[in-house]
Amino acid sequence: MNDVIFQGAGGKNSMNLAEVNLNFSNQDHALALDYEKVVISRRIYRDGENEYKINGKKVRLKDVRELFLDTGIGKEGYSLIGQGRIDEIISSSNLQRRALFEEASGISKHKYRRDEASKKLTKVTDDLEIIEREWEYKAKDLEKLANEAKNYEKWQELSQSLDRKAYGYVREKSTSLLSSKEQLITEIKNLSDDIDQKNKSLDKIKADLNPYNDHFKTLSKEKEVLENKLSKDKKLIETNKNKIELNEKELIYNKKDLARITENLSLNEKKYETLSEKLTAGEDNLKNKTTDLNESRENIKNLKNQKESLEEKNNKLSADIEILKEEIEKLAGQIYDLEINAKTDELLKEKRAEEVSVNQEKIKNLDLEITKLNKKMDYLSTSKIKNLDKSDKLSKSLESIHAALTKADQEIITYQKRLNNINIDLKTAINEYKFNKNLIESNEGYFYSVQNFLKKTKASKLEHLYEDTLANLINVKNGYEEIIDNLMGQAVQNIVTRTKDDSKELINFVNKNNIGRITFLPVDSIKSYEKAKPKEPEVLAMANELLEFDARYAGIINHFLGSTVVVKNIEDATNLSKKIKGYRIITLDLDVINSWGSMVAGSNKNKKTNTNLLNRNKKIEQTKEKINFLKSENDKVKAKLNEISLIKNDLASKEKYHLADFEELKKSINDTNNEIANLSYKLQNLKDQKKELNTSLEIVEKEANDLDLYELKASKSKYENLLEDNIKKLRTNETNIKDLENDLNKYENRVELLNRDINMIENAIAGFKAELANLTESKKIESKLKNEIEKIIGDTQARNLKLAHQIKELVTEIEDLEIKLDEINNILDKAKEDNAKLIEKSKDLEESLNKINIKKVELSYKLESVIKDYDNLLDEIKPFFSKEIDELEKTFKEIKIEKVSKADLINLQKNINNIGYFTADSLNDYKETKEEFAFIDGQVKDLKESKNNIEKLIKTLENEMKDEFKKNFDIINNKFSQIFKILFMGGDARLKLDSDDELLAGVEIVARPPSKSLKSISLLSGGEKALTAVALLFAIFETNPAPFAILDEIDAALDETNIKRYIEYLKSLSVHSQFIMITHRQTTMQLAEKIHGVTIGDDGISKVYSIDFDENWLYPSQKVKYE
Repeated sequence: MNDVIFQGAGGKNSMNLAEVNLNFSNQDHALALDYEKVVISRRIYRDGENEYKINGKKVRLKDVRELFLDTGIGKEGYSLIGQGRIDEIISSSNLQRRALFEEASGISKHKYRRDEASKKLTKVTDDLEIIEREWEYKAKDLEKLANEAKNYEKWQELSQSLDRKAYGYVREKSTSLLSSKEQLITEIKNLSDDIDQKNKSLDKIKADLNPYNDHFKTLSKEKEVLENKLSKDKKLIETNKNKIELNEKELIYNKKDLARITENLSLNEKKYETLSEKLTAGEDNLKNKTTDLNESRENIKNLKNQKESLEEKNNKLSADIEILKEEIEKLAGQIYDLEINAKTDELLKEKRAEEVSVNQEKIKNLDLEITKLNKKMDYLSTSKIKNLDKSDKLSKSLESIHAALTKADQEIITYQKRLNNINIDLKTAINEYKFNKNLIESNEGYFYSVQNFLKKTKASKLEHLYEDTLANLINVKNGYEEIIDNLMGQAVQNIVTRTKDDSKELINFVNKNNIGRITFLPVDSIKSYEKAKPKEPEVLAMANELLEFDARYAGIINHFLGSTVVVKNIEDATNLSKKIKGYRIITLDLDVINSWGSMVAGSNKNKKTNTNLLNRNKKIEQTKEKINFLKSENDKVKAKLNEISLIKNDLASKEKYHLADFEELKKSINDTNNEIANLSYKLQNLKDQKKELNTSLEIVEKEANDLDLYELKASKSKYENLLEDNIKKLRTNETNIKDLENDLNKYENRVELLNRDINMIENAIAGFKAELANLTESKKIESKLKNEIEKIIGDTQARNLKLAHQIKELVTEIEDLEIKLDEINNILDKAKEDNAKLIEKSKDLEESLNKINIKKVELSYKLESVIKDYDNLLDEIKPFFSKEIDELEKTFKEIKIEKVSKADLINLQKNINNIGYFTADSLNDYKETKEEFAFIDGQVKDLKESKNNIEKLIKTLENEMKDEFKKNFDIINNKFSQIFKILFMGGDARLKLDSDDELLAGVEIVARPPSKSLKSISLLSGGEKALTAVALLFAIFETNPAPFAILDEIDAALDETNIKRYIEYLKSLSVHSQFIMITHRQTTMQLAEKIHGVTIGDDGISKVYSIDFDENWLYPSQKVKYE
């Protein structure tokens, strides 16, 4: 494109851009703009950048193309027709030729809208695919939550019914027990009165024993206190050891976290320093560039002032030069007249002889100059050949780079698709991780009582008393989940504890909070042993080998699975049972032979499976690994994309440099061609001069012989000297102006580059500042987090030291307590010996009281038994209660309740147990998910509707395109046939579609000139082809006239007879359209209203001359175009 930008000539400086403007009258508003005049502008800059405008407003090339759709003016239009276009119509394939007919049929806009709709359809389809995946996930969640919500509602209904019936059962069974309770309370009261009387007697005896008793009681209390203190100290030591162990685990985790945060802070600090350095360098660079910019602008201002001053001087010098030339010309005329009269014929002959001698010398010099120019021509030709070789090599290199760029683009597309797939898989994995994590956190799938236990112990901070559910402590090998579920059943929902004491504390918590039925598995009390694996071929594995678990839980696992063997099928199981005893055998089909001989087969449809509880932690770990892997892959693909992008940028840079070199070579070759042309012109000029010298002689000026002639010559010489001085000054000033303009161009280019650099630096500085702000914020957060973790670590370590010190003190204290206990026991034994008689009397009375007390105790036992029976009744029925008995009594006291058996309660409880999984939040979760699903479902429907609408639009557009194309094709075909006959003075021609599909069919041209057979256009002669193509173009113009057309030498292949017919028909078309023709044929020129000619002078500046036949005058155009 650099060729169209003015390079400088004739004292004119080179330009940095070329601009062209097209002016259109839009009074009929054929163009969709609210202007009566439309100006389309394009600028081309030396760096290859393009700029487009419509009426002075910047637009995209796409906007310009859309504006001219279906007007016949455009890339595929028929308003710009040259020799190449004629050849294209003739030689192109049927399908390629179709584009011309689409533009003429007015369906280009429809086609453009269809293509845009197709792009939109692709985007909508991609969006729909993503949202449908989300819809599927939500649909699955909604279905699961809908079942849970139904289960929850059913549980509420059945639980209320169970409470009412259970209360009725208790009320019926407890009537007789409550009556016995009242009777026993009365008898015990009577015995208590008797005991009081005897105690009075005993008190008198004891008064004598008071000193002893007081001392005995004091020592006994002291002993009891010491024993309680000893017990508490031992328990506190155990508790402190457990706390230390937990604190140590917490310390390990916090230290790792601290190390990670410290490392992040260090990395961020380094990054902060690097960015700060870059920011400082950028700001310094910006300051330097700004200073440089201001200096350049000041220099431009000074240079412009100097240039204006010199131009003003030159204008004055030019005026003086013109005056001097006129005076010199006047004096020369006067001198000439005097010399003519003064000279004689003899002198003229002598002068002619002298002139012949001079001219011969000139001819000799011309011969030398011609020889020199010929040598230079040879040198330039050699240089041109070398540059052409270099150009070929560069062209091949550019092709190679272009191929590499194409490959890089394809790789970028491939990796981008892979990155999109990875992102989708990553999102799916993250959703799966969240789902599985939510299952663990919400304890979904467990019995309601287990969920309630886990929730309440966590709230009460008692989770340190147990390990976890058995399901969460084991990992099952893939494929064996159903076998483990069949063997362990509901045991996977049991709670694993460390000790019996922990279990006892948890049992008290369960009973106190009415949580429900929970089974605990204390590690310290379940001591089952694994049986040896039978060495028989049928054995696939021991059941406990299918699990992965901590060795601490081996006793529990072996309790359930230690004597179970896994085999392939029932045949192997039967054979093995005959060989070994005391083992339970299970097949891969879940058939079981128990150790006592019973055999179990089939499946229980009503049994609730626990397979969904197994491997939850394992799945989370696997999902974590998958997420990490996908993130790693994501980073690798991004890195690869960056690598390919760098390679692409490098290739693009190389291509740019090669293109610059190629353009430079191209320019050099053009310059060489121009120089060769100039040398050829000079050679021809020298030859013409030589010819002129050989054929004509000039008359020699004669000397004047009087005083007036000498005066005139002196004046003339004076004026000539003055003229020469002025011309020298003028040329000096012009040289200075040119230098100033060059400097101006340099500074203006520098200002433009500096502005661009400043923008880039400012953007970079803004980026650095944003990154520094992010790093500062991140550093604050991580520093705060680091301080908190360090504080936690310090507090934990301090607590551990305190606990260890406390343990040490407690051990010492225990030793002291044991010594004191021994001393008290010795004192008590001695005191008993000293007061034996008094004690004996006291004993007798006490024995009497004991007998009464025993009776009272017996009655109390009976009372306790009655109370226990009542409590047992409550305990028996309590599992069926969802509320406390007091609350139920308030609710159902006044309600008549039918008779209920325990079997009814059991059946009702079974119905509740068989309801299926739900949580307390199931109903709310269902409602929330339903709303989310409804929103996504709406999006899916909207996208589907949008997709259908786009497909309908495409279908409608294609139908309209078919109808419009067929209708206009038939019109063009008829007109083509008529115009062909007019231009050829007979014959026949028609257009044919090469298939039945109006959207894709190509166009075939069949023609028969007069006295010839019907044949394809490709078989016609050159002139016949050209005239046939002209006939087709005229047919298109008549069908859909363009506002104007440019015809570039399309008459070149026509003879005079055909040209006349061509011109006559063109006249008839010019009524509706403006035609601009480029031609060398005089016959065609006669048709024109105006003729414009372009000529270029030696200064490289093009000028336009025009002839207006309406005004009948020749005038030069005021506009000058630089090429």
